[in-house]
Amino acid sequence: MNIKLLTLFTTLLLGTELSAQTFKLIAVDSKQNKDSVSFGNPFLMDATTGVDVQLGEKNIYALPYNSLEIRSIQRDSINHHCLVDQRWTYENLYFNQNLDMKIDYRQTYLDPWRVEPENRNYEFLVKGQNYPIYILGHSDGGSGDFYFKLLDSVCNLIEQKSISYYNNPDTLFVINDKSHNTILSFIMEPAGINQFENEKFKIYPNPFSNTFKIENNEWTYFEFDIINIVGKVLYKSGAINKTSEPNLSFLDKGLYLLRLTDPDKRIYVRKILKN
Repeated sequence: MNIKLLTLFTTLLLGTELSAQTFKLIAVDSKQNKDSVSFGNPFLMDATTGVDVQLGEKNIYALPYNSLEIRSIQRDSINHHCLVDQRWTYENLYFNQNLDMKIDYRQTYLDPWRVEPENRNYEFLVKGQNYPIYILGHSDGGSGDFYFKLLDSVCNLIEQKSISYYNNPDTLFVINDKSHNTILSFIMEPAGINQFENEKFKIYPNPFSNTFKIENNEWTYFEFDIINIVGKVLYKSGAINKTSEPNLSFLDKGLYLLRLTDPDKRIYVRKILKN
Protein backbone atom coordinates (compact mmCIF):
# COMPACT_ATOMS: atom_id res chain seq x y z
CA MET A 1 0.00 0.00 0.00
CA ASN A 2 1.44 3.32 -1.05
CA ILE A 3 1.57 6.14 1.45
CA LYS A 4 1.09 9.48 -0.27
CA LEU A 5 2.87 12.52 1.01
CA LEU A 6 1.98 16.16 1.38
CA THR A 7 4.73 18.43 2.59
CA LEU A 8 3.91 21.85 3.90
CA PHE A 9 6.21 24.73 4.57
CA THR A 10 5.59 28.05 6.15
CA THR A 11 7.56 31.15 6.78
CA LEU A 12 6.21 33.66 9.24
CA LEU A 13 7.11 37.31 8.79
CA LEU A 14 5.58 39.56 11.41
CA GLY A 15 5.25 43.33 11.58
CA THR A 16 6.46 45.37 14.51
CA GLU A 17 3.23 45.23 16.51
CA LEU A 18 3.21 42.50 19.19
CA SER A 19 0.18 40.22 19.16
CA ALA A 20 -0.56 36.58 19.82
CA GLN A 21 -0.87 34.70 16.54
CA THR A 22 -1.37 30.97 16.14
CA PHE A 23 -2.58 28.95 13.22
CA LYS A 24 -4.03 25.49 12.67
CA LEU A 25 -3.71 23.42 9.49
CA ILE A 26 -6.40 20.77 9.10
CA ALA A 27 -6.33 17.80 6.74
CA VAL A 28 -9.59 16.06 5.76
CA ASP A 29 -9.59 13.04 3.45
CA SER A 30 -12.33 11.52 1.24
CA LYS A 31 -13.55 9.31 4.10
CA GLN A 32 -13.90 12.34 6.40
CA ASN A 33 -10.91 11.39 8.52
CA LYS A 34 -9.38 14.52 10.06
CA ASP A 35 -6.11 15.58 11.61
CA SER A 36 -4.52 18.93 12.46
CA VAL A 37 -1.35 20.66 13.63
CA SER A 38 -0.98 23.97 15.52
CA PHE A 39 1.92 26.37 15.08
CA GLY A 40 2.94 30.02 15.19
CA ASN A 41 3.36 32.55 17.95
CA PRO A 42 1.71 31.96 21.33
CA PHE A 43 3.19 35.28 22.55
CA LEU A 44 5.53 33.51 24.94
CA MET A 45 9.09 34.73 25.21
CA ASP A 46 10.34 31.24 26.09
CA ALA A 47 8.99 29.54 22.94
CA THR A 48 11.86 27.90 21.04
CA THR A 49 12.47 25.80 17.95
CA GLY A 50 13.01 22.80 20.22
CA VAL A 51 10.50 20.80 22.26
CA ASP A 52 8.88 23.00 24.93
CA VAL A 53 6.90 20.63 27.12
CA GLN A 54 5.19 23.47 28.98
CA LEU A 55 3.61 24.57 25.67
CA GLY A 56 2.26 21.10 24.93
CA GLU A 57 4.99 20.19 22.45
CA LYS A 58 6.12 16.56 22.17
CA ASN A 59 8.56 14.85 19.82
CA ILE A 60 6.84 11.99 17.93
CA TYR A 61 9.56 11.59 15.29
CA ALA A 62 9.95 7.85 15.90
CA LEU A 63 6.24 7.03 15.89
CA PRO A 64 4.59 5.59 12.73
CA TYR A 65 2.02 7.68 10.86
CA ASN A 66 -1.69 6.96 11.00
CA SER A 67 -3.83 6.56 7.84
CA LEU A 68 -4.14 10.38 7.79
CA GLU A 69 -1.77 12.54 9.78
CA ILE A 70 -0.19 15.99 9.57
CA ARG A 71 2.98 16.87 11.51
CA SER A 72 5.30 19.82 11.86
CA ILE A 73 8.74 18.45 11.08
CA GLN A 74 12.31 19.64 11.62
CA ARG A 75 15.23 17.98 9.87
CA ASP A 76 18.99 18.21 10.26
CA SER A 77 21.39 18.68 7.34
CA ILE A 78 21.63 14.94 6.67
CA ASN A 79 17.86 14.44 6.51
CA HIS A 80 17.07 17.88 5.04
CA HIS A 81 13.77 17.93 3.15
CA CYS A 82 13.08 21.19 1.28
CA LEU A 83 12.80 23.88 3.95
CA VAL A 84 14.32 27.21 2.89
CA ASP A 85 14.44 30.74 4.26
CA GLN A 86 11.52 32.41 2.49
CA ARG A 87 12.60 35.94 3.36
CA TRP A 88 14.72 36.86 0.35
CA THR A 89 17.68 34.49 0.36
CA TYR A 90 15.94 31.13 -0.25
CA GLU A 91 18.79 29.36 1.54
CA ASN A 92 18.36 25.85 2.92
CA LEU A 93 17.51 25.71 6.61
CA TYR A 94 18.51 22.95 9.01
CA PHE A 95 17.87 22.13 12.66
CA ASN A 96 20.02 20.54 15.34
CA GLN A 97 17.84 17.44 15.57
CA ASN A 98 15.01 15.63 13.81
CA LEU A 99 11.61 16.45 15.31
CA ASP A 100 7.97 15.71 14.49
CA MET A 101 5.37 17.65 16.47
CA LYS A 102 1.61 18.27 16.52
CA ILE A 103 2.18 21.61 18.29
CA ASP A 104 5.10 23.81 17.27
CA TYR A 105 5.38 27.32 18.78
CA ARG A 106 8.31 29.68 18.31
CA GLN A 107 9.35 33.31 18.83
CA THR A 108 8.01 34.66 15.54
CA TYR A 109 6.40 37.93 16.62
CA LEU A 110 9.61 39.94 17.02
CA ASP A 111 11.15 42.11 14.30
CA PRO A 112 11.42 39.62 11.39
CA TRP A 113 14.76 41.10 10.34
CA ARG A 114 16.28 40.26 13.74
CA VAL A 115 14.74 36.83 14.34
CA GLU A 116 16.60 33.68 13.35
CA PRO A 117 15.22 32.24 10.08
CA GLU A 118 14.50 28.89 11.75
CA ASN A 119 11.99 30.68 14.02
CA ARG A 120 9.96 31.94 11.07
CA ASN A 121 10.06 28.88 8.83
CA TYR A 122 7.99 25.74 9.30
CA GLU A 123 7.82 22.51 7.38
CA PHE A 124 4.86 20.15 7.57
CA LEU A 125 4.34 16.61 6.38
CA VAL A 126 0.98 14.94 5.70
CA LYS A 127 0.64 11.26 4.94
CA GLY A 128 -2.67 9.92 3.70
CA GLN A 129 -4.30 6.99 1.95
CA ASN A 130 -7.70 8.32 0.82
CA TYR A 131 -7.72 11.09 -1.79
CA PRO A 132 -8.71 13.81 -2.32
CA ILE A 133 -7.28 15.43 0.80
CA TYR A 134 -8.61 18.88 1.66
CA ILE A 135 -6.26 21.30 3.41
CA LEU A 136 -8.08 23.81 5.61
CA GLY A 137 -6.65 26.66 7.63
CA HIS A 138 -7.74 28.53 10.73
CA SER A 139 -6.14 31.60 12.33
CA ASP A 140 -6.65 31.82 16.09
CA GLY A 141 -5.87 35.20 17.59
CA GLY A 142 -3.89 38.18 16.33
CA SER A 143 -4.46 40.11 13.14
CA GLY A 144 -1.77 38.80 10.82
CA ASP A 145 -2.27 37.30 7.37
CA PHE A 146 -1.03 33.84 6.39
CA TYR A 147 0.14 33.13 2.82
CA PHE A 148 0.36 29.62 1.41
CA LYS A 149 1.92 28.37 -1.82
CA LEU A 150 1.20 24.90 -3.14
CA LEU A 151 4.25 23.34 -4.78
CA ASP A 152 4.85 20.14 -6.68
CA SER A 153 7.12 17.27 -5.62
CA VAL A 154 10.23 19.19 -6.74
CA CYS A 155 9.13 22.48 -5.14
CA ASN A 156 7.79 24.29 -8.23
CA LEU A 157 4.94 26.72 -7.55
CA ILE A 158 1.51 25.36 -8.52
CA GLU A 159 -0.97 27.60 -6.69
CA GLN A 160 -1.07 30.17 -3.91
CA LYS A 161 -3.71 31.22 -1.40
CA SER A 162 -3.97 33.51 1.60
CA ILE A 163 -5.97 33.78 4.79
CA SER A 164 -6.38 37.32 6.04
CA TYR A 165 -8.75 39.84 7.56
CA TYR A 166 -10.23 40.49 4.09
CA ASN A 167 -9.96 37.01 2.58
CA ASN A 168 -10.70 33.85 4.56
CA PRO A 169 -11.35 30.84 2.29
CA ASP A 170 -12.81 27.68 3.80
CA THR A 171 -10.42 25.45 1.85
CA LEU A 172 -6.82 26.30 1.05
CA PHE A 173 -6.07 23.46 -1.33
CA VAL A 174 -7.50 20.22 -2.66
CA ILE A 175 -4.81 17.57 -3.02
CA ASN A 176 -5.74 14.89 -5.56
CA ASP A 177 -2.46 12.99 -5.66
CA LYS A 178 1.08 13.06 -4.35
CA SER A 179 2.44 15.15 -7.25
CA HIS A 180 1.41 18.34 -5.43
CA ASN A 181 3.12 17.91 -2.11
CA THR A 182 4.59 21.17 -0.78
CA ILE A 183 3.17 24.39 0.68
CA LEU A 184 5.06 27.58 1.58
CA SER A 185 3.59 30.20 3.87
CA PHE A 186 4.34 33.40 5.72
CA ILE A 187 2.43 35.76 8.00
CA MET A 188 2.44 39.53 8.15
CA GLU A 189 0.66 42.10 10.29
CA PRO A 190 -1.84 44.51 8.65
CA ALA A 191 -0.28 47.83 7.79
CA GLY A 192 -2.32 51.03 7.93
CA ILE A 193 -1.31 54.67 8.24
CA ASN A 194 -1.83 54.73 12.01
CA GLN A 195 0.86 52.12 12.39
CA PHE A 196 3.44 54.47 10.86
CA GLU A 197 2.62 57.81 12.48
CA ASN A 198 5.44 57.47 14.99
CA GLU A 199 7.93 55.98 12.54
CA LYS A 200 10.34 57.59 10.13
CA PHE A 201 7.93 57.33 7.23
CA LYS A 202 4.21 57.28 6.45
CA ILE A 203 2.43 55.26 3.78
CA TYR A 204 -1.10 56.19 2.70
CA PRO A 205 -3.70 55.41 1.57
CA ASN A 206 -3.42 51.73 2.32
CA PRO A 207 -5.31 49.95 0.78
CA PHE A 208 -4.76 51.99 -2.43
CA SER A 209 -6.10 52.04 -5.99
CA ASN A 210 -3.39 53.13 -8.44
CA THR A 211 -0.93 54.95 -6.22
CA PHE A 212 -0.03 55.68 -2.62
CA LYS A 213 2.22 58.27 -1.01
CA ILE A 214 5.40 57.60 0.96
CA GLU A 215 6.46 60.48 3.21
CA ASN A 216 10.02 60.46 4.53
CA ASN A 217 10.28 62.36 7.81
CA GLU A 218 13.93 61.87 8.67
CA TRP A 219 16.21 60.31 6.08
CA THR A 220 18.23 62.30 3.55
CA TYR A 221 17.02 59.80 0.95
CA PHE A 222 15.54 56.31 0.64
CA GLU A 223 14.85 53.64 -1.94
CA PHE A 224 12.04 51.13 -2.21
CA ASP A 225 10.91 47.99 -4.03
CA ILE A 226 7.46 46.47 -4.44
CA ILE A 227 7.45 42.67 -4.27
CA ASN A 228 4.73 40.09 -4.77
CA ILE A 229 4.12 37.30 -2.29
CA VAL A 230 6.32 34.84 -4.19
CA GLY A 231 9.30 37.19 -3.90
CA LYS A 232 9.42 38.74 -7.39
CA VAL A 233 10.38 42.44 -7.57
CA LEU A 234 7.73 44.24 -9.65
CA TYR A 235 8.78 47.87 -9.10
CA LYS A 236 12.10 49.42 -8.09
CA SER A 237 12.61 53.11 -7.35
CA GLY A 238 15.71 55.23 -7.57
CA ALA A 239 16.87 57.44 -4.71
CA ILE A 240 13.97 59.46 -3.24
CA ASN A 241 14.50 62.57 -1.13
CA LYS A 242 11.27 63.29 0.76
CA THR A 243 8.14 61.89 -0.88
CA SER A 244 7.15 59.49 -3.63
CA GLU A 245 3.86 58.65 -5.35
CA PRO A 246 4.60 55.70 -7.66
CA ASN A 247 2.22 54.89 -10.51
CA LEU A 248 1.11 51.33 -9.78
CA SER A 249 -1.83 51.07 -12.16
CA PHE A 250 -0.11 48.08 -13.81
CA LEU A 251 -0.38 45.96 -10.67
CA ASP A 252 -3.21 43.46 -10.26
CA LYS A 253 -5.43 43.71 -7.21
CA GLY A 254 -3.98 41.94 -4.22
CA LEU A 255 -1.38 42.00 -1.50
CA TYR A 256 2.24 43.12 -1.96
CA LEU A 257 5.29 43.85 0.14
CA LEU A 258 6.85 47.31 0.22
CA ARG A 259 10.56 47.06 1.02
CA LEU A 260 12.23 50.36 1.98
CA THR A 261 15.98 50.88 2.38
CA ASP A 262 17.37 53.81 4.36
CA PRO A 263 20.78 55.49 3.85
CA ASP A 264 22.39 53.07 6.33
CA LYS A 265 21.07 50.11 4.30
CA ARG A 266 18.57 49.14 7.00
CA ILE A 267 15.52 47.45 5.52
CA TYR A 268 11.86 48.00 6.46
CA VAL A 269 9.10 45.79 5.10
CA ARG A 270 5.44 46.69 5.13
CA LYS A 271 2.35 45.10 3.65
CA ILE A 272 0.36 47.09 1.06
CA LEU A 273 -2.96 46.15 -0.50
CA LYS A 274 -4.23 47.21 -3.93
CA ASN A 275 -8.02 47.16 -4.29
